[in-house]
Amino acid sequence: MKCLNLWPSLCAVELAPFDAAYLGRLREEMLNIHSKHSTGPQIWDRKKHNIFEDPSDDLLALKSYAINVLARMTGYSVLVGSVEGRELVRSACQEILPHTDRDEGDITAQFFLDGNDPNGLDEDVFWSRCNEFGSNVFSLCDPSLHGSERRLPWEGNYNVWLAPFKGLFVMYPSRLPHYQRPYEGAGKFVQVLINMKVVP
Repeated sequence: MKCLNLWPSLCAVELAPFDAAYLGRLREEMLNIHSKHSTGPQIWDRKKHNIFEDPSDDLLALKSYAINVLARMTGYSVLVGSVEGRELVRSACQEILPHTDRDEGDITAQFFLDGNDPNGLDEDVFWSRCNEFGSNVFSLCDPSLHGSERRLPWEGNYNVWLAPFKGLFVMYPSRLPHYQRPYEGAGKFVQVLINMKVVP
């Protein structure tokens, strides 16, 4: 007998190696870009744009980092055909509804510029607090089963909860359903969305 573990989804989650000054500069840049391209209150109310078309040094560093994460995740150098990105800026009570990004890329990444502060937390404590359900959490969902279906004892979770931390970077296949629960804080919550197309 041969057992097949079918339909695995390779994903990466880590704290990016950028300091607080970098995160602050990039956050301000994303807010400025958002003010130029937003056409309404919802995140989909925007003019089409790519933050990597005329990138700043900070955005070039993020693009390079994302390609490096992809290589480390897969274990080999992946030929990337294009990298597109945009800012996601939400106010209180706004959420990101369940969807996939399969039409925009092959690999998608979320980079959180706001969220909990990871400083002073050891790795075990950080991961236990990151993998918690709560407001504003990001969720990656199993594409093969609906949430109402009963899981068998040896099957994994329906979804993975990731509480945003400043500097958290999440990479996953663009075909994976994902969403983000409503933001309940004050002010704006800022993150970066990156979509990459790989060359077969």
